[in-house]
Amino acid sequence: MYYSKEEAEKEYGQLSDFYKNDPKSKIWEAGAIGRFGPTFFSFDKKKIYQFWEDFPWNLTDEEIYVFTKEDPTMAALRGCEIVDGKLVIHNIEGQNSKK
Repeated sequence: MYYSKEEAEKEYGQLSDFYKNDPKSKIWEAGAIGRFGPTFFSFDKKKIYQFWEDFPWNLTDEEIYVFTKEDPTMAALRGCEIVDGKLVIHNIEGQNSKK
């Protein structure tokens, strides 16, 4: 599932403005103001994903690949990595792999 900004703010409270850690990044990030934990990201600032709820299960294969390429440390927390240019999604306990 993904959220609109209004839906995310209804569920988690006010979100910060979107920002990029690297101007070349394809991923926009935002956080819930005054809350620790929820990590939000978007590719278009309209469809907003909550990392811990949505990654990788609710993203397209292309979105998973881009996220994994740009933030391999976070992606590895959910069993995703790029090996020899190909996306590998390891089965995570309690979840079925998309691949």
